[in-house]
Amino acid sequence: MVGGVKISKLSDLAKDRLDPEDQVQRTYRGRWDGTGGVLLLSNRRLLFVHEEGVLRKTYTLVMDIPYEKVGKFAIEGRYQLAITDVGGRKHIFTSALRSSIIEKSLKDLIESARE
Repeated sequence: MVGGVKISKLSDLAKDRLDPEDQVQRTYRGRWDGTGGVLLLSNRRLLFVHEEGVLRKTYTLVMDIPYEKVGKFAIEGRYQLAITDVGGRKHIFTSALRSSIIEKSLKDLIESARE
């Protein structure tokens, strides 16, 4: 579970975007450009699912970036990670978890995807 949300619900939403060999490896609750939800890191791509509601939750996929389209990423603060795509669009992911932990996971998954 991630913050009270079953991973399977998030994975079910993302599975349309994932190849059969591509699996969700890490999940982080936070805000993507100010929108609350969950960041999912798979073997090959970064996804962000917006979560809305308290008793009756709805989920919307708002970001899907294949790792080959990630230009760069950098820590911008203790709890903020900036991710820039190859088109130059910059996104900020903010979490209660230290950004260095998320950065390491993203770096490791991107390097594995290149192998």
